[in-house]
Amino acid sequence: MSEDFQTPVTFSREEIAEIRVMLSTWSTPTICPRCKGDLTVEQQEAEELRGRIYLACRACNRMAFISRHSGGGSSDR
Repeated sequence: MSEDFQTPVTFSREEIAEIRVMLSTWSTPTICPRCKGDLTVEQQEAEELRGRIYLACRACNRMAFISRHSGGGSSDR
């Protein structure tokens, strides 16, 4: 395994709430609430079928699975 590989850490509930707001507003760029870096939004086919999207910030190594539905917890893991 590569020495520079690190397991991503999940965002906090508060950070996920901020991300949900960004995702619900088309005019708001999706940026990391922790470090203001770019969030990568990846929709993997299996997760898309479950109604979830995967977001990751490479700058601070944070990630989340977020439900496309408005309710729910901070992460649908």
